[in-house]
Amino acid sequence: MASYLILLRHGNAVPAEVDPERPLDVAGEFQASTTGVEIAATCKGYKITDIKILHSKKLRAKQTAKIVEKELALVKFGTSVSSSEGLNPNDPVPALVKLIKASQPAPNDALMLVGHLPQLGLLAAELGFDALGEEDFPVAGGLLIKYPANDEEEEEWELLRQFQGDV
Repeated sequence: MASYLILLRHGNAVPAEVDPERPLDVAGEFQASTTGVEIAATCKGYKITDIKILHSKKLRAKQTAKIVEKELALVKFGTSVSSSEGLNPNDPVPALVKLIKASQPAPNDALMLVGHLPQLGLLAAELGFDALGEEDFPVAGGLLIKYPANDEEEEEWELLRQFQGDV
């Protein structure tokens, strides 16, 4: 039995000139909902039961997390959502890796991080994947990753699925 990590970029947001808090626009809400449905179906296939969702303190990430949680609840996933330090766009990645390792979910459960670029791409690289950029993390897109079987250095993270988002 495995534990899982989901990295998810927030949905499309309004420009800062329109609203400095940059909430999701209508397309971003739709993207988050569609990706939530895709995540739910994928997680059911991997027999994941509970998903802990952490998001940055930025409004667009919080809204994305809440919309995805709503889609997960429709298919009876156990979920929790909260904000977390260390998930803002330019926060240091090594501290986030420590958080991920310390927060490893129980078998058949997942930890979802809803965040931003460039941090998500740098984090994926830190976990052993090639540096990923905007094309790999479209708005409301992300990755499903399997935690290593144990905390040994030679164990590798395994990329299982990419969520396309930006529909």
